[in-house]
Amino acid sequence: MRFYSEKRKQKKQNSSRRILNKYGYAGLGLFGTLFFGQPVVMIIGMILVKDKKKFVLWVTIGTIIWSIALTALGVYSIELFEKITS
Repeated sequence: MRFYSEKRKQKKQNSSRRILNKYGYAGLGLFGTLFFGQPVVMIIGMILVKDKKKFVLWVTIGTIIWSIALTALGVYSIELFEKITS
């Protein structure tokens, strides 16, 4: 079973490489986890980067930041919806 076609996989790798070249490990770790998802970024990052420890640190920080931000957004959205409907 194929989840990703070769063309789609290549497109994700090219996007990840552009982010890595422009913003470095921090950019790929922070932005990549939001746009591509943590498992995809980890796989692509382990192929592309040289300093694996620094990369894993930034992916971990990115995952924590986006988890907190999206959870807060969800909570406040529910509160706003309850205020509007009542």
